[in-house]
Amino acid sequence: MVQPLLPDFIAGAETLPDGFIFPSATTESRLKAKRDDHLGWAKKASAGVFAHMFLSVSGFLAAAMTYQYHHVQVAWIVCVLAGCADTARVFYRRSANPTMPSPGIQVGLARMLGAWAIITPVYAACVWFGV
Repeated sequence: MVQPLLPDFIAGAETLPDGFIFPSATTESRLKAKRDDHLGWAKKASAGVFAHMFLSVSGFLAAAMTYQYHHVQVAWIVCVLAGCADTARVFYRRSANPTMPSPGIQVGLARMLGAWAIITPVYAACVWFGV
């Protein structure tokens, strides 16, 4: 939260939330925006940090579920491998055609929800039926 108050080379540096708040900003424009509307930037950066925390806790919960049952672990591995394969497919398609738009955060959230839709019933089956 104090980054905009620091020297220019630190204050203008891009942080993780800045990638979403100022997706295509230059160092100078990002620095100006942070300093001109510090409170607005701080609110958006805080929201980004809390969203990241929520998503991280979601991943920790999935890891804990996979640790308890082998079937859940296999389902999780399949979800991760499918996500990696799709990410590689998009990466190479975008490498071949740089004008192709980025899939965006919505795709990542959809993948996460899809993984939860797969591992939750597997986990429930393991708990209820002792599989």
